[in-house]
Amino acid sequence: MRRIWGTAFSFLVFSINIPSLSLADMSGTYSAIRLPVTREMNRVSAGTAVINRVEARWFVFSGGTAEECRKEAARLGWKVVDEFTAYLPSLSGGITLAGYRRQNDIRMLVLVLPDSGSGSAVMAVLDGPINLSDGRGEAPGREPAGIPRVSSARRLLHLSGGRVEASFYSSPAEPAEVLSSARRILELRGWQVSMGGPGILLASRAGEPDLAYFARSAPGGSRYLVFASRRNK
Repeated sequence: MRRIWGTAFSFLVFSINIPSLSLADMSGTYSAIRLPVTREMNRVSAGTAVINRVEARWFVFSGGTAEECRKEAARLGWKVVDEFTAYLPSLSGGITLAGYRRQNDIRMLVLVLPDSGSGSAVMAVLDGPINLSDGRGEAPGREPAGIPRVSSARRLLHLSGGRVEASFYSSPAEPAEVLSSARRILELRGWQVSMGGPGILLASRAGEPDLAYFARSAPGGSRYLVFASRRNK
């Protein structure tokens, strides 16, 4: 099961098997929507997904640094949406997931970057107004693999495409409590559960997608990501 979580970005891109765009198809797209791409970055791949039930396009770039990417985003007028920002652990270091908005632009930019140093940058752009609430005070979507959420969590983002599904939550509980509660629920349902490192819980069960929980402290409690990936048949 660990091979699925082998890199900081595998949970968002390299494990995703959704319809891809060719490099030729996307060559002018990212510049047209003003993605924060620096000269050091090289485009790798692109595809489509659904975020909060809105169609989105994602792009992967290699090279450059996270700090350079953030500076370029600011230069282009993208401003961080604090509610959609989290610093999460991964099996090969920390990552930052952040949402950005721009004045007079209905779209939302989502960046996934390594906490420090260089590496792959994942950028997703929602093609229309993002649905921030389903009328009940949280983002529309569902719980990955149908596993009940834990620790009075509120869903902030939901992503689906191909073999993967992920939801991002805010909780008043601390990360250790989030992961402990998730472990109890999963084990009661017959899942095999193990810790993948500080703030990371991994789970598997025959006939079900592999699950990973990534939890990190945040003001007022924690932010955590639940990611489900179905294996190739």
